[in-house]
Amino acid sequence: HGSSSGATRHTMSVTGSTSDAEKQKRKGRRMLGCFFGVFLVMGLAFTVVFLWPLVEIVQARNWRQTPCTILTSEVETHRGSKGSSTYSVGVTYEYFVEDHRYDSTRYKFMGGSSSGYDGKAEIVRNLPPGKQTHCYVNKANPAQAVIERGFTAVIFFGFIPLVFAAISAGG
Repeated sequence: HGSSSGATRHTMSVTGSTSDAEKQKRKGRRMLGCFFGVFLVMGLAFTVVFLWPLVEIVQARNWRQTPCTILTSEVETHRGSKGSSTYSVGVTYEYFVEDHRYDSTRYKFMGGSSSGYDGKAEIVRNLPPGKQTHCYVNKANPAQAVIERGFTAVIFFGFIPLVFAAISAGG
């Protein structure tokens, strides 16, 4: 009888320790799931933010081509925290829709600046003040306009957060 209760206690002890090990394992999985979940949400959020210009590009295919006049154009220099410089196209233009005058400063859908002064300088040389050119105007909201409505290489940077989201989803 005594050896039987000892065996029972031993079995209960093993069952109790297995239960603790399983709890620890589940806790570890939950923590890992939370870790990957945060990266998944952040990756998807940044993907939406960076790839939103793609949606605008597709929508702008239906925008109205409108004559516009360049008012100002320059290569804008932005100083980074480490002393390096990045550049962007700074342009202001006017256009008319149904006898209403509008101004815009949007050159392309993907904003921001990047290295590569020469490429921006070439764009600015092609858009001197006073030049008559075309911009594309949103039919539903004439205050929205852009000069370059197509895909640009900068758009591909928007896929980088998607890589993080995919890795997190796999985790």
